[in-house]
Amino acid sequence: MKSDTPRDSTPDPIASPPKKLATISELLTSRVLVAVTNYAVLSLVEIAYTTVYPLFLSTPIQVGGLGFSPPVIGYILSFLGIARGIFHLFFFVRIHNRWGTKIAFMSGMALGVPIFILFPVMNVWARERGVDTGLWVLVVMHIICSSGFSLCYGRILLLVKRPPLCVLISVHI
Repeated sequence: MKSDTPRDSTPDPIASPPKKLATISELLTSRVLVAVTNYAVLSLVEIAYTTVYPLFLSTPIQVGGLGFSPPVIGYILSFLGIARGIFHLFFFVRIHNRWGTKIAFMSGMALGVPIFILFPVMNVWARERGVDTGLWVLVVMHIICSSGFSLCYGRILLLVKRPPLCVLISVHI
């Protein structure tokens, strides 16, 4: 029995990969360079944050941290992971559809600023008022900013739109 839908005459790129990989000059297009540079900056900021955050939470208040115990730090980091997952699940597509890739990415990167500004703000709060409800509100604000910032990883992949197959294969090899 024949199908009524016409067959696509384009060859399957997976079944028949290109014979020649792209050269370096073909790879270094402006889109690829922008995406790689943005990814490098994003990774640097994320690694700095991921490294500093648990240290900040455990360092005594007098030295510049919040002085939390290991179980409290575990709860905070668990809540951070859950919040990021929920944020990705419910807000990534909506934000991307509303603002587009570039503006959404730049907005997410801009959240890196309050993430790092909140470190001294939280410490000053803890020094002057102790661990109270206000400090926990600042911790939750920090987690919300971090969740928005983490959405950049999904957006960075959207910055390079449909490159030629030879470029795509060469970049991923």
